[in-house]
This record gives sequence, structure tokens and C-alpha cells, in this order.
Amino acid sequence: MTMRDPIMAITISQPFASLIAEGTKWVENRTWYTAYRGPLAIHAGRGTQYLSPLRLAAYPTGKVLAIADLVACESLEQLRQRSFLGRIEGSQLLTVRDVLDHEHTEGPWCWILQNVRQIEPVAWAGRQGLWTFDRSLAVTQGRSHDTSTGATATA
Repeated sequence: MTMRDPIMAITISQPFASLIAEGTKWVENRTWYTAYRGPLAIHAGRGTQYLSPLRLAAYPTGKVLAIADLVACESLEQLRQRSFLGRIEGSQLLTVRDVLDHEHTEGPWCWILQNVRQIEPVAWAGRQGLWTFDRSLAVTQGRSHDTSTGATATA
């Protein structure tokens, strides 16, 4: 897969999209399971369900902010029944305890994100569910920043 290939994306409300892009939030909670694993564009929605319009104005909205790797989708109920030392499938680093102790773990489905790479925000219309983002547009609009290494690349 190259930087020009389309990838899956998800629209996430603010402030959570920015927290993911910053690497602070690495569990995304959904009411539904996905079998998809791989690169996932993080799109900041325009909704005001978590922030007032005044507070929302402090965040980027209607833009793709980052690309993360979706490595696992775990049921919170099932995580609570597993051994705390058990590893999260798809991740060599995370244990069940890591996910359960994460301040943003709420479930019922916990989407586990790793290797978050901030990109120059790209204006894009979001959608419900998983959708396709043509990241070649992000590459042609400038630079990308990898939060895991601090490296910046110019397109």
C-alpha cells in the first residue's frame, strides 16, 4: 500500500478526534464491531454532542487529522473476562490490562489504535460508519507528521 492508495476512514467527534491525533486517546469506542484491520484515517466531525459550539470552535472540524493503524476490535465485556496479562491480538505491546486501564475505554466495542501519524489537516466531508478516504489528496496538499517518531515528510 502506498501513500496514494485510498484507505478506510471514520468520523469521530471532537475533542476525541484531536486526542487520537495527538496520541493521547488510542481506544475508540463504538457500538459496533468491525473486522477491518489496517490504516484508518481519523476524521474530525462537526457535531456538537460533546462540546458546545463555542468550545467546538477551538478544534479543527470537517477535516482528516491523522492516520492510525486499527490493530484490534475487542468487546469490553469479553476483555473484562480475560486474564489481565493476556495480549491484545494484533498488538505486540498491549495487554488486556492496558486497555481496561486506559482512561478512554468505555466500549461496548473498543477499537485499538496504534502508530498514529498526524497529517496536515485535509478538509473532507465525513460519513457514518467506515468510509473510504483518498489519501493521495492529503499527500498532494503538503506535509505529514509521524507522532511516533517525530519525523516530518514533505510530499
